[in-house]
Amino acid sequence: MNEQESIQIEKSSESITSSQPRLRRFVFATVLVVCAYFTYICISLSSPFYPQVAAKKKGSTADTEVGVVVGSIQLSAVIGSMIVGAYMNKIGVRFLLTAGPFLLGGCTVIFGFVGNIDTWASFIGLSIAINFVMGFGQVAFTTTASTVLVDMFSSRIATIWAVVALSLSLGYITGTPLGGFLYDSEGFFFPFVIIGSVLLLFVPLLLIFDAEGTDIIFRQTDSNSQATMWSLVKMMPVLVVCVSQFLSFAPSALFQTSLPVFLSNTFGWSASQIGMTFFILGGAYLVSAIAVGVLADTTKPRPVMIIGLLVEGCSMLLIGPSFVFPFLSPRPWFVYLAMGLNGVGMAMVTVPSAADMIDTAVARDYEKNISLFAVVSGLINAATFSSGALCSPISGALTAAFGFRQSTSYFAFIIFLHFIVTIVTTVVERRWS
Repeated sequence: MNEQESIQIEKSSESITSSQPRLRRFVFATVLVVCAYFTYICISLSSPFYPQVAAKKKGSTADTEVGVVVGSIQLSAVIGSMIVGAYMNKIGVRFLLTAGPFLLGGCTVIFGFVGNIDTWASFIGLSIAINFVMGFGQVAFTTTASTVLVDMFSSRIATIWAVVALSLSLGYITGTPLGGFLYDSEGFFFPFVIIGSVLLLFVPLLLIFDAEGTDIIFRQTDSNSQATMWSLVKMMPVLVVCVSQFLSFAPSALFQTSLPVFLSNTFGWSASQIGMTFFILGGAYLVSAIAVGVLADTTKPRPVMIIGLLVEGCSMLLIGPSFVFPFLSPRPWFVYLAMGLNGVGMAMVTVPSAADMIDTAVARDYEKNISLFAVVSGLINAATFSSGALCSPISGALTAAFGFRQSTSYFAFIIFLHFIVTIVTTVVERRWS
């Protein structure tokens, strides 16, 4: 073998060696995204039929109680997101990535047995307890997974966040009609056992396909440039984004709690038809998420978020329709259009949020690293799920007291108010800068 041939062999072997980490990272990223997809299927699986099951067991409507059940998973998600975002480096990335699907998948299977309980207090009590644990499992995985993905592709933060949002929205639009179909065909037990078992299969996959360096991705940095949750929340732009996240996802809490009963009573729809309504919401989010991410990466995130707030507020006025339009009566196409607009508006608010927070922190001399990404991911997930924790029981009580049309109107007015506040704070921030 001559010298030239040996050099060519060495170069080819180096190329193969360098391509292996890239392939490994791509496989790992794919597993994370697909697993995130199934986690949200588990969360949204019961939306089309659980309120009706609860109402039948009680013998009447159960809007407030169902709101508490939905809120329990959101409350635990708020607490879990803040803990994981702040202490991810101490708890361990690998542990969180595997413990999350294990908890969520196992509790989903267990939840399938709740439907066999006849006593109302036991049915609601176990529903709350199991959902509370499911929330911890869901955010343990999604907060850690989104942090690792943003660190792996830190030059396109909004686009990567859109990919994560895409997987979650796919899970949402799949989970609701799938849950309704499986419930209509086989009953309460079947959908939870099937989907929970599928999610449990990801635990060994995540142990096999670990990211290169996930155990040492938290590097020592100057304490003055190390971001914490409190240091970020004290920044007015970050606080405004957190409130935007909260208000963007608040309608989803109302929809999960009260929309199925409203559609069933108004139009006589089955669980499968109600699931398709949620499919429109998730589909609109799905179609617009990537485009919004690319737009936010190429322009500025904040204007995109402001337009999204306006779109969401308008959708909430339309879905009832609102009592401010007394000449309009409920129509199916109002519901379809409003759910589509809400999905687009939600994407415009949520997808650019991480990039906006990170830009704000970096502009204030915080280091752009994995620790900052973890804190931002924890904050966003906490703000997202806090909407469910607070709004699910509130929306259930509002619907029981005033009706669905007035409840959606109240949500719309609050979103419009924050729309104005966001514009004012953005103008003040730009002038101050």
